[in-house]
Amino acid sequence: MLLTKNQDFAERLGQGLKKALAAFASIGLFVGTAVGQSNAQSSGMEMQPEEAAANPEVQEELIEVRQQLQVVEAKIQEIEDKAMQSEELQAAQDEFFKELRQAAIAHNPEMENKFQRQDQLVEELKDHPELRMPAMERSPEINEKIEEFRTLRTQINPVVQSVAAQEEIQESQEEFQKAVFEGMKEVDPQADELLAQRSQLFDRYQKLAARM
Repeated sequence: MLLTKNQDFAERLGQGLKKALAAFASIGLFVGTAVGQSNAQSSGMEMQPEEAAANPEVQEELIEVRQQLQVVEAKIQEIEDKAMQSEELQAAQDEFFKELRQAAIAHNPEMENKFQRQDQLVEELKDHPELRMPAMERSPEINEKIEEFRTLRTQINPVVQSVAAQEEIQESQEEFQKAVFEGMKEVDPQADELLAQRSQLFDRYQKLAARM
């Protein structure tokens, strides 16, 4: 997982709270994939009812392209997940996240306490059995902690996104991203082809959406 430019890091919350908590533990925000165009893009590809009714033929093609994109995205994510099992890449990720956190704290010293509280909440919640339950079935205490967790996310996220634009952070990101790319190609030599395919599908989707 890697920070990407101009991305809504909170999108991964929809992939399951337990998984989201694990991702959140390292930095205090949700990060996208290492390969640029992540699920955050795919998740935004939803048509409004009036758009769908305007051009049913384009709608059908849009649905087909979106399904193809989701399949390719899943394959890429699987390759990335396997690559990130490498101790070397895990260490590189930890170092990058550490640098990002330090930059966020330097930018806004209040972030230090927020990061500490976020880490505490993650430890309390990440293996809690109630995370598998619907919100209405959880205890009030757990729901309160989850809500606090989400509130912290909204406070930390803008600061981290701001410092992510710093030249030094972007250089570190590019180095980490390059390492992840190489790791993905070791896992599956077709990783480059999948990345290119995803880019083509996303461009096609955007052009079709513009015709709606």
